[in-house]
Amino acid sequence: MRKNGQTEVKPVDAAGSSAELGKRRRFKIGALSVVSIIVVIAAVIAFNYFVDYIADRYVLEIDMTSNSEYEISEETAQLLSTLQEPITITVLCDETDYENDEDLRRLPKIFQRYVQLSNGMVTVKYINAVTNPGIFNSYNDLGDLSTKDIIVESAKRYKALEPHDLLEYTTSSGSTGSTGSQYVTGLRAEQRLTSAILYVTANKVPKAAYISGHQETTNLETMEELLTRSNFEITTISLMQTNEIPSDVDMVIISQPRGDYTEEEIEILDAFLNDGGRAIVTFASDTPSLPVLSAYFEEWGVRYENQMVYDTERCYAGYNAYILPNVVTVEGLTDNLDKNGYVIVPGAKPISILWDQDNWRGTQPLLTTSNSAYAKDLTAESTGYEQTDEDQTGPFNVGVLAYQNEMHNLNSTFSYILFLNAGTLSDSTLGNTSFLNRDYFLAAMNFMSDDSESVVIASKDLTSANLVITGAIRSVLYYLLIFIIPGVCLILGILVWARRRHK
Repeated sequence: MRKNGQTEVKPVDAAGSSAELGKRRRFKIGALSVVSIIVVIAAVIAFNYFVDYIADRYVLEIDMTSNSEYEISEETAQLLSTLQEPITITVLCDETDYENDEDLRRLPKIFQRYVQLSNGMVTVKYINAVTNPGIFNSYNDLGDLSTKDIIVESAKRYKALEPHDLLEYTTSSGSTGSTGSQYVTGLRAEQRLTSAILYVTANKVPKAAYISGHQETTNLETMEELLTRSNFEITTISLMQTNEIPSDVDMVIISQPRGDYTEEEIEILDAFLNDGGRAIVTFASDTPSLPVLSAYFEEWGVRYENQMVYDTERCYAGYNAYILPNVVTVEGLTDNLDKNGYVIVPGAKPISILWDQDNWRGTQPLLTTSNSAYAKDLTAESTGYEQTDEDQTGPFNVGVLAYQNEMHNLNSTFSYILFLNAGTLSDSTLGNTSFLNRDYFLAAMNFMSDDSESVVIASKDLTSANLVITGAIRSVLYYLLIFIIPGVCLILGILVWARRRHK
């Protein structure tokens, strides 16, 4: 409609315009809400993924257990941070099988620590061996594997561990003297896992050989078990049947021989040691005189005396033939040992050091008695174990390390002989975790090895520690508890009675 040549404009519909604006506003708000929800969901997903990523590579938890059950030592952390090849830890069961097992429930967290500290070089896989039996075919040369076993693997080789071998057990006594049930007392998972990683990444596996043919003691199951766990292959050789010790043998073990060596055998042994070999030697209190072998040891500055050592000050529970010697601090050997622990040496012969240094050879005392120790001649007729005026007095060495540093074409070659008493490495002492014998032996193996594939990591004690009382402390406690404290209480009681009586 036109008026005066102009187009007529109709009035705006206020109600319709307001409804349209409200509709648009609601649409914008709804769109913003949808976008916000999508952004928040995406952020939550991204955050969770980021946290999972970080948690897989870094330790975000704090170990609040009283004995730091899940704490990893600096030695293991250093090894994991410098791994140059991938390591796979395969567990032959579901993870829940471990988590629901009262004894094994700690292990998954420890596995995860290895993953976190390795910067992704360690991977853990759980494979149910019941539903996937073909997994056993991949490791036929490991022998009989079982469900829940652990396989540590690299591109070079692999090693199997039984899960309960990562724990320490104690058997309780039954009420009628029968054997009771076993219960967990310690956690040695780090020792086993780190040792296995060293084994599967090593360029060469060390070999130890028992020397036979002289009525040696060979039933040392615990020592052999420790050597195996320290990644040594173990064999036996007879020097009478060979003209040299095989080149792949790194260490020989002379265990309580009862027959002497021939000059030809000494030459073979000497050639091995001069070429950087290692040896462990143990004599027992009843080891007979071995003139040829003893003369060779004297060339290394060491001699076993035909005596028996007793120590009234440093002994176990008052039994002065069970010596708790002082552990001499040796850099590289005693660094990781418990400074408050004890090595026990039952039935010890004194080991004399003939000289400290002689050209390229030297000696180092390792285990020494107190000044209160005395030695009784084993060849003399004795009427008892009490000290007499004829007995030699201490201190004595009951453990000695002899070493040789020889130059070959400007290269330095170290050789070692570890001289110990047989009781130090017996099954009973190495198997008793109350003492340091096990850890000390592993530390010595580590110290004497050039490219060691063993490691010394103390087990985590999951129970209250046993109280080891030396002879001197036992005497103090005896007089304190039996005489002094009761006497003081009696005197105070009499004084109180007298005072009240005269009031």
